[in-house]
Amino acid sequence: MVVGSRRRANPLVPRARLSGSVPYNRCGRAFLDSAEDHLCLPGFVERVSARCEDLPDEVAAHLVDAQSGLDHGLGRPAVSLTGLAYEATEDAAIEYLEKNRGFVPPKNGRAAATIAEVLKFIPRLFGGDREKEGRATMAWDFADRLRDRRNQASHPRNYPNFSDLSEVHEFL
Repeated sequence: MVVGSRRRANPLVPRARLSGSVPYNRCGRAFLDSAEDHLCLPGFVERVSARCEDLPDEVAAHLVDAQSGLDHGLGRPAVSLTGLAYEATEDAAIEYLEKNRGFVPPKNGRAAATIAEVLKFIPRLFGGDREKEGRATMAWDFADRLRDRRNQASHPRNYPNFSDLSEVHEFL
């Protein structure tokens, strides 16, 4: 069983440095190319919380724990905790849609069915603004992918492992 690799959490490629240059892996290049809001920069969770004032408190707690797991090369717990953070966010968004926008969740209450219903509901939210509609759809599609990977992390069976920490970086 592969638990994780500290090597992959490191933004440097673990090989000899040639001609004074420093080789970076995909995560390292993304970090260097990113704006100031990269998850490897100090204060990432605080910036997310400040930007999203209505975020449930448990979301920040899960993200801090997920980031800690990722810092230690533990992909599976990081994905599980990130999934929990997104689930709490989804629950808050669904509750808002029910109270303020007339959304009716499916009676079976299963996450996949609820996400599918929200995706059908999104066009009603933005009055034809295709850009906002597209962003919201992408966010819910991402949440569904993360839900799936979180389930795989919780019930490993024959699913892909979580040794590729660049995938975990993308989720976080």
